[in-house]
Amino acid sequence: MDSEPVVLEERNRCAALVERHRKGLLNRATDSLLVRILNDIRSGVIPPKDAPPGPSADDADRQQFDR
Repeated sequence: MDSEPVVLEERNRCAALVERHRKGLLNRATDSLLVRILNDIRSGVIPPKDAPPGPSADDADRQQFDR
């Protein structure tokens, strides 16, 4: 659950960047940041807003250790 605030912060940041992009207020560096964040969302690094919570990396490590 520790990563949930980070994910929420990234989603909010991404939403703000998309809005600024739509208004034409971004420079090239910010556009590339927006593309990187959107790629992270698409690849699952940042889960979609409506995704059910999944196991964290710590949980996966813990399961592997328990075996």
